[in-house]
Amino acid sequence: MSIVDPADLKETAANLEREFGDSLYVTYLLPDCLEVTTSNVSKRRVLRFVLDRLDADTAQCIAFGDNMNDIDLLETAGHPFMMNNANPDLIKRLPDVPHIGNNSEAGVVHQLRKLFGIHDGQTSSK
Repeated sequence: MSIVDPADLKETAANLEREFGDSLYVTYLLPDCLEVTTSNVSKRRVLRFVLDRLDADTAQCIAFGDNMNDIDLLETAGHPFMMNNANPDLIKRLPDVPHIGNNSEAGVVHQLRKLFGIHDGQTSSK
């Protein structure tokens, strides 16, 4: 079920950017769902806030994304990963970000297990 026709959203996004300029952060949550927040709200800002509180560096951070609202998060994290089923526009925008499994196949869980050397309970036959 579509929230709104994507063509209408493109026009709406252009109108918002023209009317409000840099005071809004306009991006896509899904191809048929526009995300609009004030310009001082973003995943990058939240990530940096949390890392500052933890006294950690972005180089120590792992992030996962699958859509256009994840661009700034993936650009900020030291170890970004993109889902195989990510928005094609995100894939074009961040071509060097490694791809992992799909959301529906617990791709994040499998990648975390791999990164931290946690076995998933499956045995391999030799």
